[in-house]
Amino acid sequence: MARDLALLLAEPGDAGAEAIGATLRQQGVPVLRTGMAELAGASWRHAVDAATHTTLRLADGRRLEDEQIGVVLNRLPGLPPPAFATSSALDREYATAEFHALLCSWLNSLPVAVANLPQHGQEYEPALHPLGWRCLAAARGMAVGDFAVLSATRRGGGAGLQRLGGSRYPAGSNVAGWYWAGSEAPIHWCHVFGEQALGYDDDAAGLVLAAQSIGLVQALGLYYAALCFRRGEAGWVLVELLAQPPLDTPASQRACAGWLAHELERQI
Repeated sequence: MARDLALLLAEPGDAGAEAIGATLRQQGVPVLRTGMAELAGASWRHAVDAATHTTLRLADGRRLEDEQIGVVLNRLPGLPPPAFATSSALDREYATAEFHALLCSWLNSLPVAVANLPQHGQEYEPALHPLGWRCLAAARGMAVGDFAVLSATRRGGGAGLQRLGGSRYPAGSNVAGWYWAGSEAPIHWCHVFGEQALGYDDDAAGLVLAAQSIGLVQALGLYYAALCFRRGEAGWVLVELLAQPPLDTPASQRACAGWLAHELERQI
């Protein structure tokens, strides 16, 4: 069985995933797109042994075998099984944990590229934690923006600082967290898809930064990411990284579709 299927895991309102799927179909690539509700309502057979294998039968009759899948783009924002929406909080928590474990086991067992692999609930993975990706970036020679960790912003503790918009630490707080020094310099977003980098300058310094960014994304165990830079005195300074960025521009959608198609070619 040929591994020629692009599996898109995305919710119905994900316009970026819809555009990527349409681009792939125009190129003759088989695409299966499914969301959390469909996965939660599917019939699963997941065998965990020396040769882990999974078969899904979706509610509409579609059947999905591991051997069909050539590449996966995981855009699912969370893991709330819809069937347990009216259950008690304890039951919802248990169901979410069990379903998360199932998805993690399935996607991590696939011998193909899976963008945005579930991380078994480890929020301190370097790709998710601001300190983790900063250390890896600095080790690769990239200039990294200074940051502060604040437990509170009372009494002027956060004067002159701006909160990192994509960071989530500490959980449940809207004041404490990770901050960078205020700056008038505009931010500039770049993207990495596999070996392709978008948004970087075409000069020598830009090519070096693009190569460093590709290496950083690979070191984080990712296949694509968005990187945010500010112009510093010595060049571009990395201030933010998103492991699951919005794919809301035609350029990023085309690049993502191109990366998926390239990964499929490697499997066929």
